Amino acid sequence: MKAATKGAKRRARAPRKSAIQLGSSTKKLLDDLERRAKRRATATRKDLIDRHTDLRLRAGAILEKKNVDYGDLSDALANFRLAAAAGVSTPQAVFARLMDKIHRLARAASGRGFRRRDDDVLDAINLLVILDVALRERRRR
Repeated sequence: MKAATKGAKRRARAPRKSAIQLGSSTKKLLDDLERRAKRRATATRKDLIDRHTDLRLRAGAILEKKNVDYGDLSDALANFRLAAAAGVSTPQAVFARLMDKIHRLARAASGRGFRRRDDDVLDAINLLVILDVALRERRRR
């Protein structure tokens, strides 16, 4: 029994591996962008554009993976449409999730004991894209 417990503890301590699979050229680009950004204390316009590229690539990879997990081939917003059962529109459901992320980022920015995680920023970016799609759908109806 003790051996099984020790093994479980070791697995629990193992560093979390990213579920995102990026191509080697994308990884190389992201590593290069990160190295250049660390060299300067003040962000330049190029740093800003490089960071945007980094976030865009990583957010796109996460969006694709999560949509496979939570979406459906014929309806990318299927998970958010479930809120209709509670009388909440798809855009409202997406907006509620977005506000959760923004609230977490706001607490981190205020220094109230929360640390900002890159995942929160990437999730917020992706939720903005999903909100845009949901609003476009609603306008077409």
